[in-house]
Amino acid sequence: MDEKLNGTCVLNKWSISSDTHAFRYRPDIWKEFSGQMRNFSIEEISNSLIWHAAIGSLNDPFEVYAKSNRNELKELTQDEWFKLWVKCFAQHTLPYPYWRIFSSGTVREIFQDNILAEKEFMLRRFKEHDFFGEFIKEFRDTVAIASFTKKPDSRLMWGYYCNGMNGFCIIYNKERLINSCIRLDEVEYGDAGLEINAMDHAYSYRTKRDDTLLIKIPKFKHKEWHHESELRSLCLLEGGDVGLGKTLQLNECCIDGVIIGSKVCTATKAQLLELSGKLNFRLYYAKANLEKFAVDISDYPK
Repeated sequence: MDEKLNGTCVLNKWSISSDTHAFRYRPDIWKEFSGQMRNFSIEEISNSLIWHAAIGSLNDPFEVYAKSNRNELKELTQDEWFKLWVKCFAQHTLPYPYWRIFSSGTVREIFQDNILAEKEFMLRRFKEHDFFGEFIKEFRDTVAIASFTKKPDSRLMWGYYCNGMNGFCIIYNKERLINSCIRLDEVEYGDAGLEINAMDHAYSYRTKRDDTLLIKIPKFKHKEWHHESELRSLCLLEGGDVGLGKTLQLNECCIDGVIIGSKVCTATKAQLLELSGKLNFRLYYAKANLEKFAVDISDYPK
């Protein structure tokens, strides 16, 4: 059964629900480029594009908030110390160029005979070099996000993503997005950032490597953002797009409607009206209901 949208009966009337659709808030901003006025939010609709911004360029400084467990090595068992040493550190400390041909028993004896020095060396290297922190920094530059939501009538999002009703909310058909290779994943919210045993993830001294853990990182936010009910599309950046972002071309128009904010300028209204006829999507109207302290959505007035 479709999840009905509270307070937006007009959308329910046209079979629009958060199960079948995703909503994307866009600002109404016109800028001059090479002597021509452009509105990139409008162009996303007219050209069937979706802009994905590099994580590091987003307004939340805690995006992709994940860190390595800096106490990881202190929590190891004796056997785990040995396994990690063999996989990562032995080649840097053993004086033997062909130590890998030694029997496992011989290698373990060498480790046990020098265990205090080896542990000290491993702890020092781990403390001095946070390779996971460097990975996260690179990750923020090379992974991009397009944000959607389940809520088309959010007071907060109409406020800060549409500049106080000066913008619009695009209604995307999820099935058609999938046909255009745009997969939406729900954001998970929690009290604290993800903490990862980075050495175990890299060298599997305790558990088998599971890369789904890394995929979870860009889909996690602090619970203070829970009100957004966010859905995310992810893509990788290469070349000149690194650190910035890129637009992905859709195979078809995936839009079933656009909700126009009450303060959208005349030029934008005219563009959206023209596009609704050309691309066959419905228009709706959003305004602030001061008595109910809510955002009312209705059919767009003729």
